[in-house]
Amino acid sequence: MPAEKALIRRCVEEVYDQRKLEVVDEIFASDFTLHDPDLPGGAHGPKGIKRIVKAFVDAFPDLQVSLDDEFSSGERVVTRWTAKAGLQRGCASCKPWSLAFLAKT
Repeated sequence: MPAEKALIRRCVEEVYDQRKLEVVDEIFASDFTLHDPDLPGGAHGPKGIKRIVKAFVDAFPDLQVSLDDEFSSGERVVTRWTAKAGLQRGCASCKPWSLAFLAKT
């Protein structure tokens, strides 16, 4: 498996599914910037990623993320993933969810 794909897998499996936030420091560069239209302002560096992960796992304590497809070319990796959760506590990115079960791909 290319190293780039392994980083994506670690993020999903260790950070989101196992809740090991310390892994963020190992896999995200200090100058990393997340651009996501659902997260105004994105996230900057490991600290920003930890903030986002914590917000989501706090809001959805049973959150599980699965990797559906991965494609890579050189250092670029494209991933299609699905996030599922049934229990909501609080607010994830301050968007109220009206469904009892969340699934986002």
